[in-house]
Amino acid sequence: MTPTPAELYRALHRGSPGDLSFYRQACEGAEHILELGCGYGRLVQALAQPGRQIIGLDQDEDLLKLAARTESNQAELRWVCGDMCALDLEERFDRILLAFNTFYCVPQEQKRPLLESIYRHLRPGGHFIMDAYSVSQSEFSGIEQFCPPEPIVTLSLEAGVIDVFEDSQEDYDRKTIQVTYGFYAGQLKVGSQSIQHAYWYDHEFQPALKDCGFESVAQTLGFGAELTQVVITARR
Repeated sequence: MTPTPAELYRALHRGSPGDLSFYRQACEGAEHILELGCGYGRLVQALAQPGRQIIGLDQDEDLLKLAARTESNQAELRWVCGDMCALDLEERFDRILLAFNTFYCVPQEQKRPLLESIYRHLRPGGHFIMDAYSVSQSEFSGIEQFCPPEPIVTLSLEAGVIDVFEDSQEDYDRKTIQVTYGFYAGQLKVGSQSIQHAYWYDHEFQPALKDCGFESVAQTLGFGAELTQVVITARR
């Protein structure tokens, strides 16, 4: 049986080492949590505990179906299919989360409006927490670059062994990167997925969040030994 696109996505995108422990600690004491771009529910499930209300929002119905299949009975979980850039919930939250590079899936022109919307959906004293891969402006030369397909991982699924190849096209002036994954069972291509990222440099986060009204913005690198992710905690 050929795995579905949602199953391939779930198998490939497993977060960053140490991120679940970080988010569990960051959400201690929070009763009402919203995760934007929750995908197949990896983080929502990790945060589930008695008495806690969590909403997972994503625009991919198939990923949300996977999330609902593994639903926990420890917390009140709700899965909402929608676009985070059109966020308009009649609720306020203790924590709003945007994990594992999801912020970079938002087009550049929609990032600031999204942050303003997140601010409005937080309770006073609530926290917006996110992580995305760290990008330093000094790393880039302002040119386009194409990286040809190369093998990155082998997945063991119920359908069999799947080899994953990745290629990317970067535009440093536009601060975008298009990543394409090819999935192969032997010589047979069983799937392909593309992700468009519009990234920010590390120094752009704090001023943007403060302009949106956040009172306190903490920025660190990584979860423990892993220093590849920039981690943001902003308080309303």
